[in-house]
Amino acid sequence: MMMNNQSLIDEIQRVSEEVVELFQKKQRGYTHYELNNQQCVLLSLLIINNSLSPIELADEMKISKSAVSQLLLKLENEGFVIRKKYKNDKRSVTVELDEKGKIYKEEMKEFEKEILKKYYDGFTVTELDNMLELIKKSRDILL
Repeated sequence: MMMNNQSLIDEIQRVSEEVVELFQKKQRGYTHYELNNQQCVLLSLLIINNSLSPIELADEMKISKSAVSQLLLKLENEGFVIRKKYKNDKRSVTVELDEKGKIYKEEMKEFEKEILKKYYDGFTVTELDNMLELIKKSRDILL
């Protein structure tokens, strides 16, 4: 049975969400830390950017500054992040990974290597080539 355009789009969206959900579930199971989704997102942003202000974190996460403050307080108390004052402006702070955060970063690097190898080993070279072309086309459409 041939699906119509909207049905295909809906199915792609559903399966994509399922893949993301499976990836996140495996990711949470990989680390020995008990972190919720928002904590993982915040730490991931710091892994990618090295340091961000609480305002930048709130903007990136699309949550309130007070919600970020609560997240930071818990993560700071547990040794995942540290707040540092800017040298030029003592009222402003930047947030960086602390010791546990750096360990978490290394665990996530290992997880990514392991899961991506498993993921991509499930495809032939031709399938990977086709996937790359489709991803590039998706990117170009959004530009």
